[in-house]
Amino acid sequence: MTQHFQRIAFILVLLLLQTGAAALGQTADTAPRFAHEISDIKSDPGVRWGRLENGLRYAVMQNATPKGRASLRFGVMAGSLEETEDQRGLAHFVEHLAFNGSKHFPPGSLVEYFQRLGMSFGGDTNATTAFDRTVYQVELPDTKSETIDTAFTLFGDFADGLLIEQASIEKERGIILSEYRDSDSQASRRSLASSEFAAPNALFVRRLPIGQQEVIRGATRAQLKEYYDSWYRPDNIVIIAVGDFDPRAVERKIVERFSRLEPRSAGRPRPDRGQLTALDQPQAKFYHEPEASAVTVSIGSVAPYERKPDTWAQRIEEMPVNLAIAMVNRRFGIQSRKADAPIVGAQMRVSDSFGFARSVGADAVCRDKEQWRPCVSAVEREVRSAIEQGFSQEELSEVVAGLLNEIGQAARRADARNSGRLAAVALRAIMDEQVFNSPESDLAKWTEVLPKFTPEQCQEALRKIWLANGSPRIFVAGDIKASDTEVLAAFNEGASVPVQRTDKKVGREFAYAVTGQAGEVALRRHVEDLDVTIVEFKNGVRLNLKPTNFESGRILTSIRIGGGLLSAPRDKPGLPLLASSTFTAGGLGKHDVDELNTLLAGKNVSYGFGVASDAFAMGGATTPDDLLLQLQVARAFITDPAFRPEPLSNFRRAVKQGYEQATHSINGPQGMEIPRLMANGDSRFGMPENQDVVLGRTYEELHQWLDPELAHGPIEIAMVGDLDVEKTIAAVAQTFATLPSRATRPAYTEERKVAYPSSPIRKEYRVLTEIERGLVDVRWPTTDQSDIQVARRIRVLAGIFSDRLRLKLREQLGQAYSPNVQDQLSDTFTGYGFIVANASVAPAQAEAVSKAIMEVAEDLVTNGVTPDELNRIKGPLIAHVRDSNRVNAYWLTVIAQTSQEPDRLAWHRSREADFESISVADINALAKRYLPSERASQFISLPEDKR
Repeated sequence: MTQHFQRIAFILVLLLLQTGAAALGQTADTAPRFAHEISDIKSDPGVRWGRLENGLRYAVMQNATPKGRASLRFGVMAGSLEETEDQRGLAHFVEHLAFNGSKHFPPGSLVEYFQRLGMSFGGDTNATTAFDRTVYQVELPDTKSETIDTAFTLFGDFADGLLIEQASIEKERGIILSEYRDSDSQASRRSLASSEFAAPNALFVRRLPIGQQEVIRGATRAQLKEYYDSWYRPDNIVIIAVGDFDPRAVERKIVERFSRLEPRSAGRPRPDRGQLTALDQPQAKFYHEPEASAVTVSIGSVAPYERKPDTWAQRIEEMPVNLAIAMVNRRFGIQSRKADAPIVGAQMRVSDSFGFARSVGADAVCRDKEQWRPCVSAVEREVRSAIEQGFSQEELSEVVAGLLNEIGQAARRADARNSGRLAAVALRAIMDEQVFNSPESDLAKWTEVLPKFTPEQCQEALRKIWLANGSPRIFVAGDIKASDTEVLAAFNEGASVPVQRTDKKVGREFAYAVTGQAGEVALRRHVEDLDVTIVEFKNGVRLNLKPTNFESGRILTSIRIGGGLLSAPRDKPGLPLLASSTFTAGGLGKHDVDELNTLLAGKNVSYGFGVASDAFAMGGATTPDDLLLQLQVARAFITDPAFRPEPLSNFRRAVKQGYEQATHSINGPQGMEIPRLMANGDSRFGMPENQDVVLGRTYEELHQWLDPELAHGPIEIAMVGDLDVEKTIAAVAQTFATLPSRATRPAYTEERKVAYPSSPIRKEYRVLTEIERGLVDVRWPTTDQSDIQVARRIRVLAGIFSDRLRLKLREQLGQAYSPNVQDQLSDTFTGYGFIVANASVAPAQAEAVSKAIMEVAEDLVTNGVTPDELNRIKGPLIAHVRDSNRVNAYWLTVIAQTSQEPDRLAWHRSREADFESISVADINALAKRYLPSERASQFISLPEDKR
């Protein structure tokens, strides 16, 4: 439930909830204004804004996606930064207590109450504590008046009705300490060290939302109530309601329910957030991270944040630096794809934090540990090259085209925006003192303004922000032998080398446009009730189409080729991973990846590739205007993939780092060995024990496997979205229907066979890590997905099992923060599937938790489930089913492989009624069949015993 601080600056997103926050004025009653009240930017006209006399602010918006549902947010403008020294962690503690006892919801009743309404815990009811805010979210299953009333009753309790009883405090104390343990990682430790180096005198470095263990262990009711009373005040509260309802009626409910709120205390002044120190010369820090699989480099600085009103003038002033950073990142991408480059990934970023600090910097991952010095130099030179030499018009035009396309697509899909996303963005805008304006207004303004920016403006903006707080700080972390002095020397050495700009010129013609005779249709039929059109071309290519009006101007595509993992040679483990990692990374024969990216700038074309269990999968999202180009690019990858050497080099580096990382992670066995053990040693599952097996895979082996599949393997294309059926068929006829004839898909009868281990396995792993955390993983064999009725009931059984683990391990024992049970049923391998339970635990409690998991499973076998449990789990599932009926991604799963699994259409027709019909007897029978203790395999991962 907590948002943990991962780095001092978050990655810049080039969307137009811009930086530049407004310094909001005060009304006579001391309530802050909305940003649009003092800005020339007009707020979204669909929002009803309000401010009560007690200072509480709200926003209400009608939105019909998903249909018949609503998303509510309760925001408190206070978080860990408002804590005193002896309250470190209490903001988060209060957030936990909000779900454990209030005026209208007795302790232990809230989760189950909302489950009965059709809401899942964690998915539909959740909360987040951050540095400067605490946010509670509720996703309602319907918009009935009484349902909304219930949610607002809960919000009223959040504001003025928490009981904060001693029994609840003691119960939550253990849960929060479990969450504290789960939040500990090498990455979080590195991030904290980086923050302490960058801003040693800033308050946020000493106010992580998760808090301090000693404060959590000793927190008293008086301390918790003092924080609650001081900050959960009406003038600190913002309520958002977005959904498929009458906004006037919902507004009346807010006014009626919350106007009576009054502060319970005089409150406290907000603490001073510290100071930032400018440097007159570069400063370096080395952080030894013994479990790191790679060396990371960060160069940047933190400057005081100057609050300015959120106006069009301010957004326009901020835009050049955003464009400059995008161009630097483009250059980093080009550099990292070179086989001899010292970096394999780098990102420049700028962010504003808590209205206090603006950070700018560049972060990189070194190709090899030994190359950390040239990595430092490479990062410094790339940034300095941009500052000193500037950018080309071609670079700027590419970035502007991409951004304008993104803004245009957002405007065209404004009517299909998800209520949950809208509620989150609206709340963030209010809390960050920004204007929540419409996508249409963004499009109008930026279409006019963006083309007018010059490379020189971007260069100057980058220079100004990079030098805003003096000299940079250089932070290097990893498992190497180094020192602060050596890091600084590497930086100075790189900084002494002159730089010059090299502009890469790219032709503007795509070399794979298909011309000539289009392929012919051999068969066409229409599934009337589902509005699905199925086409087979004479060359054997299959096309499945479903037009929808869910998202204007957006089409999702799926292209499935050949047999995927089923066709992989079993004596070459690691080959599917090589294919997935390098296929598109090598570009095309006539265009490398960088050229292709430039050619496709401003277009809606995606070309991902992966080895699925039963096909090679391509696809992505496009638009009606770019559909033909999307198909041409995909066809080009099938006919002329390049397999350049650079991706192979990067793949081998990534394999080494992956294996090394797995040796230091308690989750390592879950990805590396356990899947193979549970498949009785089948090499297609998990990873080989020896990394040299994977490192030895070659492009020659890849060609032997892939070339026949790409040349003649069966192809099934599916498209869902805002498409014209006739134009789409014509586009496929011009592209994929012109390929050579496709082979009939084999049955793969033998390849689909996979065995369970001959007897259950019990194994303990010892992992080389300093993180004091263990992992318990218990698996019961089940079956595959082919009998959809059984599969649905196993899903419900897993949901009930998971809820019981929540009650047992989290609520009763406080031993695990988020225990989980999942159903994993294969749609490829005959009879193969599992119910998997896992929990992150304190190492000393691992055996007890494993035993508790087994006891919960055995109780399901012996005593079965209750009608109430069944209904509490079925309700959210059925709500999700109804929501997905208007989601393109869901429909793509329905029609993507109807040639292989024609029953998927029937599965869709039956699913809501089938879920409704699931009975206690159904679930009890499956529990008795699959969950007996003697069928379970148990795995425990623990840190290496240091005694």
